[in-house]
Amino acid sequence: QKFENKKLGSEKTAEKKYQKFREILTDDFEAFFSEQGIDAGGLTDICSVTGDEVGKGIIKIDDEVKVSPQILEQKKIGESMAKNHSIAFSRINQPNVTGEKFRSLIGRDYWILEERDMVSTENAEICLTVKDEIDFLKPVAAKNTSYSYRFYGGSPMALDLKGNTKTFEQLAGIQIEDQKTEGESALNIKDGGNLNRLAILRMDVDGLGQLFIKGFNPASASFSAYATLSGQLDWFFSGYLNTIRGKARYKGWVNIVYSGGDDVFAVGRWDRVIGFANEVQLEFKQFTGRKDITISAGISIVTPKFPIAKGAQDAGLAEESAKEFTRPDGTKKNALCLFGIPFGWEEFEAVEAIKNFWVENLTGNKPNLSKGILQKVFDWHEIANRRDREGKPLLDLSWRWNAAYSLKRYETEEPSLRNTALQILNKVLLANQFDSHSNVRFD
Repeated sequence: QKFENKKLGSEKTAEKKYQKFREILTDDFEAFFSEQGIDAGGLTDICSVTGDEVGKGIIKIDDEVKVSPQILEQKKIGESMAKNHSIAFSRINQPNVTGEKFRSLIGRDYWILEERDMVSTENAEICLTVKDEIDFLKPVAAKNTSYSYRFYGGSPMALDLKGNTKTFEQLAGIQIEDQKTEGESALNIKDGGNLNRLAILRMDVDGLGQLFIKGFNPASASFSAYATLSGQLDWFFSGYLNTIRGKARYKGWVNIVYSGGDDVFAVGRWDRVIGFANEVQLEFKQFTGRKDITISAGISIVTPKFPIAKGAQDAGLAEESAKEFTRPDGTKKNALCLFGIPFGWEEFEAVEAIKNFWVENLTGNKPNLSKGILQKVFDWHEIANRRDREGKPLLDLSWRWNAAYSLKRYETEEPSLRNTALQILNKVLLANQFDSHSNVRFD
């Protein structure tokens, strides 16, 4: 009898395993399927940013976007932080400043100020500068005021010709100009290139936890040593990263959304973001001077109207893929995942050289190669990476003789730049060697 009861209990458990949500459907059917919302009719406004219901106070930004008061305040804070220099905090006193007041989560009022406001700020508990220009930090004789400064990643933003922060469309290379048409303002959208895409970059230090555990000599490990390492990393990502982003190549095309601690989140024109990521890792390598402190990154390429939150998730998955990258010698991480393919940073220069090879030979009035050859390379890559239903490589080598045959067919009878390019491509595919000629540039 005990055996039968035990068997019956096991069967019931197995049955429940395949009916996980039965209780929801039977015991709370109305709550699960009926319309929800404060208006009891499912008509409550939804915040376009968070997706949450907003009972009262929804703000309509345009015909398609509605946000909650909290999101609107964050938007205003972000706009103020990009343009101004400092913050004044106070719990009880009203500083002698003009400008909009914000309320922080810790119950302390604060004002985001311009340089001229900060010089004469009194009655504030703290004045904090948030830019790397601290020449104007001139304390006044105020009894209750103290002064400090810190860097934060992303203080400058990419601006258009009118000095306004660029939209995602403009960052992707689409130029928007104001024109007058029959007395009304209109937008004239000009294509800024053949490929208008945004890149979303996420990168952070590899194995930082293990670095704190094993990265110090036991004899010299101390709280001050840990604090110094943490502070130095934060200085790089919060401060020096702005210097890299401030270079002419990136200044108008890359926005740092967040950078601090040990990670980076940036958005910008797809090609500039790729170069920015590589430059960050090169500078970081020089900054640390250690082989055991590395950084990995993931980049997703999206259209300007693609939801940034979703693009950030894709970039996060790409970053995870980079951190799972393993080299033939067993070393891991220290990699970039781009276009869904992870590779070590040490390969970036070769990848860039091959990119330049294709650009050189596929563009111009009389290109050396046709785009059909590039499509064939994609086909051969797909064949080489085919897997069976269990995910095991099929090791289909038919692409090799197909490639050798096809590339030979494309050659001309007389020596030409076309033949030279085909021979380089043949060597890359069949011998895994790339010999770039003198006019291949790294820029």
